[in-house]
Amino acid sequence: MEKKHYECMFIISADTAESKREELIKQFSKMAGSDTTVEKLGMRKFAMPINYKTQGFYVILNFTAEPTVPAKMTNLMNITDGIVRHLFIAKDDEMLAQDVIRRQNRLRAIANRAERQADNEPQVKFNDDSRYEEKADEKTDERSGNRRAAADEKPTSGAKTDAQQLKKTKEKKGE
Repeated sequence: MEKKHYECMFIISADTAESKREELIKQFSKMAGSDTTVEKLGMRKFAMPINYKTQGFYVILNFTAEPTVPAKMTNLMNITDGIVRHLFIAKDDEMLAQDVIRRQNRLRAIANRAERQADNEPQVKFNDDSRYEEKADEKTDERSGNRRAAADEKPTSGAKTDAQQLKKTKEKKGE
């Protein structure tokens, strides 16, 4: 029979021990054949609970095999403890080309992330008083970024302090 390209994504339960998890990955990669690439995506949260579980360890197997192999793997995954879900995809040439592009983009993203983390490393900042000194007459509200008056500054544009408003309301009640 003619061999085809397949991708299998399966989720291992989060409460499975790491040694058991590695054993499952090795077992299914052996079953898939010799031309197998294993990609461990790691622990991820589910969008919705699956069998009362909220997270799992994601694994992707890319392999070339005869059409009977995915059916055998499906049967085994259905009865294996620790496998939450699985999905097989038969790939055509176009999908294989997209995989190459996807891998290149993923590697590029990892390299960019590493660069950003290296750039964002905590740096020692010297306390230059002239630079960090807060000006008393010009402060900004942290939430809105709007200018607000300092404590000793009179309110502008018709705004009144609490004391002035309280005095006015007492005057109105007294009238």
